[in-house]
Amino acid sequence: MQSKVLPIVGLIVAIVVIAVAVVLLLPHGSSSSYSPISSQQTKITQVGDAKIYYYSPEYYQFGIGLNSSSAVKVTSAYVEINGQKLENDSVNIMLSPGTNFLVIYIPSNSSVLSGLSEIPITLCLNDGQKVTLYGKLCGCYICNHVYGVGEGALVKLNNGTWELYAKISSNINVDLIAVEFGNTEIPAEVQLHPGVNSISVNLGNICVVAGQSYNLDLVLNNGQVVTITAEGE
Repeated sequence: MQSKVLPIVGLIVAIVVIAVAVVLLLPHGSSSSYSPISSQQTKITQVGDAKIYYYSPEYYQFGIGLNSSSAVKVTSAYVEINGQKLENDSVNIMLSPGTNFLVIYIPSNSSVLSGLSEIPITLCLNDGQKVTLYGKLCGCYICNHVYGVGEGALVKLNNGTWELYAKISSNINVDLIAVEFGNTEIPAEVQLHPGVNSISVNLGNICVVAGQSYNLDLVLNNGQVVTITAEGE
């Protein structure tokens, strides 16, 4: 009788051992294989307006205050206005839970953000999020300058129209889009580059007296208006 009981007991023990091993090997519900990032994404809240300063002509400096619900890293940032994208793809800033203040530099070769009442900057985080914050342009360091060099000339062409000839100094790339002569605005399309630029713009049929000097306003695409003097010839 005893010899029959022992094999049965051994079989029961073996079954229990196998069952325990299977339970230990099965994944537990609290440590499943999927990542819960989507349900625990960091929450970013802007604190006040971002303060933006233009360091002509190389870059913009963004000073940004924000609250973060958890630790996360900013890996890149960009500004996109009217299809033109300015990007810093080598940002390496770690945000701590709570209030953070960070400074981000966005490269630029012209003051394309001038005149905008609100400027968006998008932060790319290492958890896959993109967070857009907003700021205002507060000032300019090493500001851009565009001015006339000497006096220009207004020359009457054979077809009866008047041509403006002038030298313009600039430390940025910018476009001359119009010339204001008296109460008339004449469209123009002249690119100015860093250095002294020799320009010519046909002003059409305007009233000019030879030997008299006139003030003309040059309208630039960055919002500036530059006044120069030219003499009728």
